Amino acid sequence: MRALVFAVFIVLAPGTCFALCPDAPPRPVVKVAVQEQALDFVADKTRRDLSARALGMPEASPAKQGAFAGGMAEGAIRLYHDVVFERATDKESGAACLWISEVRVRVTVDPVMHIAQDLQQSDCWYQEIYRHELKHVDADRQLLQKYAGRITDGLRLVFATPADYVSGPFPASRAEGWRVKMHDGLAPPLGALFTMMMQERAEVQRAVDTPAEYARVAEICRGERIPGES
Repeated sequence: MRALVFAVFIVLAPGTCFALCPDAPPRPVVKVAVQEQALDFVADKTRRDLSARALGMPEASPAKQGAFAGGMAEGAIRLYHDVVFERATDKESGAACLWISEVRVRVTVDPVMHIAQDLQQSDCWYQEIYRHELKHVDADRQLLQKYAGRITDGLRLVFATPADYVSGPFPASRAEGWRVKMHDGLAPPLGALFTMMMQERAEVQRAVDTPAEYARVAEICRGERIPGES
């Protein structure tokens, strides 16, 4: 995603190029938005199909991996960032300076819920498994809100001093290269935070699939036979 660039042109008198870059501009404003797409409901897989998929999911609990799965929740999480720059240019000397004024981070999730097609006629199991899978969706929702704050705090630490978000002076012809370098320089800290979030996601999702939760659902639906089981 291309960064946004706001340009501010400042004409300085000869010999004042040293003042081109501000000594202490305000720290960049960090804005983190979480965007959740509409829940996609899918019911074209059998319990056997879903169980096979659960075996390869790192966030699936041992209990879930060892049982016939009646449902499954998943969803791709992605992170994007844009950077807003301000720029000063000395037209006489041809020097320029760039500094970051704002960083906009967007975290998106596309939740998908699967309910086994062979449970479509089992009202209790269908309903309770649906409610259970919603807990997985909600766990992702809470995790993303938590990391919205962590990303905000993390980037504020990255911008501890003006040297962390101000570059220049340099020839104006090199401004685009510096803009790209400063934009891409935020990828490592954001990538580290994203990795932390995904690792925690696996733990959070496993915590939803407890033996107590499975026992709760089974107790509610104990009077309704599961299709295909005696």
